[in-house]
Amino acid sequence: MDHVEKDIPEANISNVIGSLLDIGDDLIDPADEAGVFDFGNVSRVSRPVYHLLKRLPTNQRVDVLRGAIEKGRAVAVQSWLLRALEEAVEKSQNELLSAEDVGTVKSAWIDRVKTLSQDSSFIAHPELSRVLVFWRRWGDEDEVRTCVDGIIETDEGLLRLLAGFVQYTKSQTMGDSAVRIQPRLNPKWLEVYLDTAKFAERLRSLQQKGEVPVNEDVVVQQFLKEYEMLEEGKDPDGLGAFDD
Repeated sequence: MDHVEKDIPEANISNVIGSLLDIGDDLIDPADEAGVFDFGNVSRVSRPVYHLLKRLPTNQRVDVLRGAIEKGRAVAVQSWLLRALEEAVEKSQNELLSAEDVGTVKSAWIDRVKTLSQDSSFIAHPELSRVLVFWRRWGDEDEVRTCVDGIIETDEGLLRLLAGFVQYTKSQTMGDSAVRIQPRLNPKWLEVYLDTAKFAERLRSLQQKGEVPVNEDVVVQQFLKEYEMLEEGKDPDGLGAFDD
């Protein structure tokens, strides 16, 4: 951000935007999130793009952005940027693109996600849950469901999808220097994509057969724990749900 306003020549702006929207997702690292309101490098990469767009002539912005999205791989950073542009239009606050132009680039983003989702590496995307949320919000829900159905056809895909939705919360008791890290995986987060009851049944079967890899065991256990809490009428998202 220190170099956005003056240091990048105008002739290079489109190239910088294209590069950031291509490699941005490779820079995602949970360790770079400084706190609950810090969204890490997804946010840090999208902000320079947002402000570089301001330096482009109005009639060039949509073409530059659409071209970058059509060629880029950083669909999480792209979605973060598009949501910021969408919010600016909704609030009528210094929007960089018109509502029509935002719709145009969102359509380009959806097409890009559909293309990338056909690659086997898509399931390992570090922001899979966020990408699916925006794909579902801006695109066709049935297409997203079809994509997920294809992923979970195999047990490996099933477990990788689960890992893509796990979250970790941090808490610290007053006077205690230790920080408690709690994995979270509420089945409700997944119910728009799949049948969570069948999902839980398959996971239990994998556990019984000893076919859950060690590095994914915690994730499976957390999903089943929160599934059981829901069956008992407890809210896993409720205050103090995991205090014990």
